[in-house]
Amino acid sequence: MRLCLCVASLSLLAVSACNERPQVLAPDQEIDFSCHGAPSELAIETFLRRNGFVAFDEERARRERERQFFPLEIDGFNPQRRMLDAIGLKEPPSRGHRVNYKLTLTSPPPTAHDAVLERAAVKFVRDTLRCQVSSVKVYDNGRDSLGLFNRLFADEQRRIVEWRNCSASRGRLDSVCPR
Repeated sequence: MRLCLCVASLSLLAVSACNERPQVLAPDQEIDFSCHGAPSELAIETFLRRNGFVAFDEERARRERERQFFPLEIDGFNPQRRMLDAIGLKEPPSRGHRVNYKLTLTSPPPTAHDAVLERAAVKFVRDTLRCQVSSVKVYDNGRDSLGLFNRLFADEQRRIVEWRNCSASRGRLDSVCPR
């Protein structure tokens, strides 16, 4: 009897696990690029603000506390709940210490592309930052990605608010603020 109950429980668990949908969220647009030097953080923040985004230079905050992690990490969000993020990822010494940069734009699912903003982002990377675009990828998310988007959007806003509170009260934010 016990064995039958265990087998029945495991079967129910397996069936429910098979019916779960994996949550995936891709950016609306992903721009991969490289530069001959570090791209201007001020220019990126200015681009974000001119396009209605609240900007937060997370990596600058870390550097000010001698806790650098990435060569570049600037996050932004706007009232339409779009997120625009710029990040630089350094390659290992065996690959020449090169930094690969990525600018991503993500909107709440289902994806509603903002063609004007997407074109402006590519033009900004090429003309203002004077970097070489290696690829521009466009993705679409279905309504089933909304839960994951909501969690990521809330987390980004929380980090930005906590950073501002950290700056004002010397509190703690992830690896940025001292304990």
